[in-house]
Amino acid sequence: MFVIGVALTVNSALQGFKIELFYSLLAAAGVLVAGVAVAFCWRVFKEVEFRFQLIDDSGGNSHLKDLYSCKRSILVTHFVKRAPTDSYVDRTISLMSENGVEVTRYLPEGYDKNSAEYLWLKRYEKYHNIKYYEKLTPAPLPFDIFIFDDQIVNLTMPSIQDHKIHRKGIRIVNREVAHIFKAMCQNLPRA
Repeated sequence: MFVIGVALTVNSALQGFKIELFYSLLAAAGVLVAGVAVAFCWRVFKEVEFRFQLIDDSGGNSHLKDLYSCKRSILVTHFVKRAPTDSYVDRTISLMSENGVEVTRYLPEGYDKNSAEYLWLKRYEKYHNIKYYEKLTPAPLPFDIFIFDDQIVNLTMPSIQDHKIHRKGIRIVNREVAHIFKAMCQNLPRA
């Protein structure tokens, strides 16, 4: 009987030890997973920290830095009723004529080509369907998108005071994000 009692005591002690060991291992695994998650989030946060930047858009001037570094393509929506600056238009035309950069511009269906807000588009006419493409959509977005070389995205949004003028924005340097916004533009309904 004594042997059975000792055996049961040892068995219950081992059971308790196994349970404690199990919970200790589970806790250690939890700490490890949490540590890996924190390290991953920190890495992502550190990467994102330098990839997002607030911009102040004043008629396209906030995009000049990206225009000067552009080598292949520009995809842009122009849903705001405001003409960009001459320096923006000049640089875009120079990229097409001298550097062979392709520009695709999405415009709202039914825009008035002769209105003051859109007269600047006539400067692009000689490049139509060569290096410059206009696409019309009946469903303009409430913000404008600029994508440079499929890796830099500038989003400009309306100000709180005037929802028709886009003055504030975000600059994102990330190829995957650029592809998402490019697909969004390409999937806009066509006029």
